[in-house]
Amino acid sequence: MRDDLTWAEFEADHGDPKAAVRHARAEYTRNPNLVAADALAWSLFKAGTPPRRPSPTPDTRPEQAGRTLY
Repeated sequence: MRDDLTWAEFEADHGDPKAAVRHARAEYTRNPNLVAADALAWSLFKAGTPPRRPSPTPDTRPEQAGRTLY
């Protein structure tokens, strides 16, 4: 049984943040869910690497502000 999620959370808070990122990435690859994503984001933050922001969707671009899209 793999328990990368627990190790990721523990390492991020009390150990090696880079090891936490490895564990969190392994968990998220195996089981992409909200808890795994949160652990990965926290591990990346503790390791000094903030998570990448997704590219904006068409309705969130500044030029679309104030326009109703329905």
